[in-house]
Amino acid sequence: MKGIKKKLNIFKLLIILFLVNFVLNFLSFRVYAIDIKEMENKSDYELYNIAAEYFNKGNDQEAFKVVKYLLENKNPKNREALYLLIEILIRNINNFPEDKRKDIFYQIIEKANWINDNIDYYDYKAYYYKGWAFYNLGDLATAERNFKESLKYYANYLPSLYYLSKIYLDKNDLENASKIIERILNIQSNNINFKKLYFELLIKQNKFDEAIDYFYSELSNLNDENIYYLLALSYYNKNEFPQALNYIDKSLNIKPNDNDYLKLKVKILFKLRNYKNAEEIINNYFKDTMDEEIKNIYSNIQVIKKQKVYILIAVLLGLLVVIIGVYFYSKSYKESRYKRYLREQKASYIEKVSKKAENLELLTGYAYDFLAKFLEVPKIGIYIVDSKKDNTLYSYVNNISEDLPVAFYVFTKYSTWLNEGANKPFSIYQIQEDPTMSEYFGGKNLINFKKLGVKVIIPAVSRGALQALILLADGKEESAFFENIKQKKDLLSDIVEEFANDIMSTRFKEAAILDELTRLYNRRYMLQKLEEEISKANQTKSKLSFILCDIDNFKKFNDTYGHQVGDEVLRVVAKVFKESSRADFDIPFRYGGEEIGLILPNTDSEKAFQIAERIRMNVSSKKFEGVPTIITISIGLATYPDHALDVESLIKEADEALYYSKKTGKNKTTIAGVKVLLNESNLSNQQLQDLSKIGNDKFSDKPSDKSFTDANLKKEFKLPAFCYSYEDFIDYYNNLKSNISNIKLVSIISDLDNYEKILYDVHFNLLLTESVSAKLIGNNEVEIKILLVERSEKEIQDLINSVQSKFNVKIS
Repeated sequence: MKGIKKKLNIFKLLIILFLVNFVLNFLSFRVYAIDIKEMENKSDYELYNIAAEYFNKGNDQEAFKVVKYLLENKNPKNREALYLLIEILIRNINNFPEDKRKDIFYQIIEKANWINDNIDYYDYKAYYYKGWAFYNLGDLATAERNFKESLKYYANYLPSLYYLSKIYLDKNDLENASKIIERILNIQSNNINFKKLYFELLIKQNKFDEAIDYFYSELSNLNDENIYYLLALSYYNKNEFPQALNYIDKSLNIKPNDNDYLKLKVKILFKLRNYKNAEEIINNYFKDTMDEEIKNIYSNIQVIKKQKVYILIAVLLGLLVVIIGVYFYSKSYKESRYKRYLREQKASYIEKVSKKAENLELLTGYAYDFLAKFLEVPKIGIYIVDSKKDNTLYSYVNNISEDLPVAFYVFTKYSTWLNEGANKPFSIYQIQEDPTMSEYFGGKNLINFKKLGVKVIIPAVSRGALQALILLADGKEESAFFENIKQKKDLLSDIVEEFANDIMSTRFKEAAILDELTRLYNRRYMLQKLEEEISKANQTKSKLSFILCDIDNFKKFNDTYGHQVGDEVLRVVAKVFKESSRADFDIPFRYGGEEIGLILPNTDSEKAFQIAERIRMNVSSKKFEGVPTIITISIGLATYPDHALDVESLIKEADEALYYSKKTGKNKTTIAGVKVLLNESNLSNQQLQDLSKIGNDKFSDKPSDKSFTDANLKKEFKLPAFCYSYEDFIDYYNNLKSNISNIKLVSIISDLDNYEKILYDVHFNLLLTESVSAKLIGNNEVEIKILLVERSEKEIQDLINSVQSKFNVKIS
């Protein structure tokens, strides 16, 4: 009887081997790298190595052929060959027809039993293969027993540990599963399959937050449908249904017809109240299901559908009641609501604008923010009337166009229309058609405004006097724009009136702290703030820098071009200082006359020097209409506590540094610490040059070791600090030449004894040059280059005559 059974098993094995060979032939290329004759001459050890090499390269057909020959003809007890045969079957199990896979599993079990019975009873791999086959057959108890037997002979065999933990997870034995998975990760923490086990364990333990964090840190790069399913389950249990839907859809994109995935999606859709899609999935996949949870969901959907009909009827009845209620809505109630709305908007304006504004810049900025939101019009311009000239308005806010003028003038003799038009919006067309209003603004102004897209102008009037003009522009269709303004007209007028009143009250506040011309803080306010900031710096052990500047040659400039242009220069320099300061932190001020400065809290000398240099260069880049020369400033700076410990000393140190900058070439920045040793009247040209060289250093406190009274000092060619290097001068000239047509270059040949005198005379006394430089062209000759921009022929000839008469030099 045993013999018959054995023959049947052999016959069955042959059938399986035939199927394996057929599958491998079908999947692999029909290329036989080794034939029977070659295998006859090989030892079983050599044949195993050949088969293993084929297997590792993915050529299962050749591997199977060689290992089959080895077991049948060389050594049926070659354990490694049997392992390899089983591994080939495992790797190709999904390529067998489903009705044949069960036979393959039993063949694996039979081969593993054969290893235990005939080769080694304690062979841990054989027990693992049996456990794997029983696990896939669904016999978890036998699989568990075999995996445990495998681990008895090799305690840390990871494949056995892996499947044993999966069995514990399937059985919901979380305590043992946790121990096994922890043991696996201690052995090999980076294996992605082991990480997936740990992820599944966290979800089984209801540690959903921890599981989600673990996914994003360790598994987010995977495209695994089961991982997506488990992640969706985590989000579902956390009641985060949109995220759950996102991940269950990813699972279904990979495996569309999986019942577990579809069931979870139905549950998620039901929670999201997407009853239509949930019902559609049930009808397509679970029509005859016995799953109680799905059946309950389907029943609830049917109830909800009926309820929706009742709700719809109730809503229609409710709408009817609302329509009747609106019909009988009293006019007095509407008026009271509108008045309340007006009060709320005005209160909002006062809270957001009036209470926060400390000066006109802040007031207009806050007013712009409020009006832009209230009117839904982002393009707004606000002009404020000059406090001394009621016909002059300056731009404070401009979000309309860069071409909008900084200032413009109105004709006040035509201002009678303001009495009735105060704080009301007027379209640009109304103004153009009304003779009085049109004359008030001037035809050119209106044409320019209209060209730039201005559609509405609102005069802000307080106590009968114009305080500001508000310009509105928008790219929308005109009818919609004007309709929007019309709907908000009454409330808009009230808010504009509040704005006009705020301008007047803010002017009173500013009078105490601001300089009227430059709108920088005045000297008195600066002294108060400097005292406060030094106290803060002392408490916080931080540094504070104080910058003081003087506009070079300003008196001569005023005498040459007039005080009106001088005032404009002061405004522009002040604007550069404001733009270079940190809002609500630094304090720009006018010290007096042409002196302007900046308090820099929490700023050391090095950073302050960079800021000062940026200001200096920005000022020198500004151009003024009708003014051919560039404007330069000299700057001195001092830092608390490096140079002084109180207000008076700090200002004095900065003032001395400024004096040093003025006397050593101007148009430069000096840090306190360089002391002016001699008065201007005592300085020779050579000494000025030496001082200039010291001034261009980083202004160390160390005294210069060069004596000014050294009679034996050798004469050398050196450029004063106010001169460009020759190379930079030529680059500068070439750049200007490409942009400016009226530009002249004058060359002067001088000896070494006189070139400095000529440079100083041209730069400081004539006030005509854009830039000067020089270079040594012989042992005792220097070529001086003078750049003249937009000069008349007479001015150029006067310069040449002056230099020739003083120094008797060649000029070309």
